[in-house]
Amino acid sequence: MEGSEFAECVAKRGLREMPVDPRVAHKELEEAALDLARARASLDSGSAGWAVVQSYYACFHAARALVLSRGYSEKSHRCLSIALRDLFEREGLLEKGSVDFLDGLRELREEFNYALKQISGVETAGIIEDSRKFIVQAQTLLPDDEKK
Repeated sequence: MEGSEFAECVAKRGLREMPVDPRVAHKELEEAALDLARARASLDSGSAGWAVVQSYYACFHAARALVLSRGYSEKSHRCLSIALRDLFEREGLLEKGSVDFLDGLRELREEFNYALKQISGVETAGIIEDSRKFIVQAQTLLPDDEKK
């Protein structure tokens, strides 16, 4: 059962019900993989901050794929996290802490976009690896027909 924050997101149209289309979820996973590859390339070229931003978007697309697979589209990053927590993490389908990871990565992305934060390549490499694990979780949770 969805929580009150979930219901609030639906009521305020931060989450919208929609028909499930496996092709759309699959496309989001493809975008997640591309963003993760871009994050690695950015780190390799010395752009650690940009790699963090790309890592966030890789995870964002994976999270979006999951939420779409349950018949919802998001109109806010916050509501995406709420839906992911209610539809997957609380049900024990996502590892505990996965949504907290996504939220923390979103905060880092905002810091890099707006505050010129600095980060080491080693820290960024860890973030990219954790993002890869997040995406793998999403891939394993999608129904088989959504992976084609």
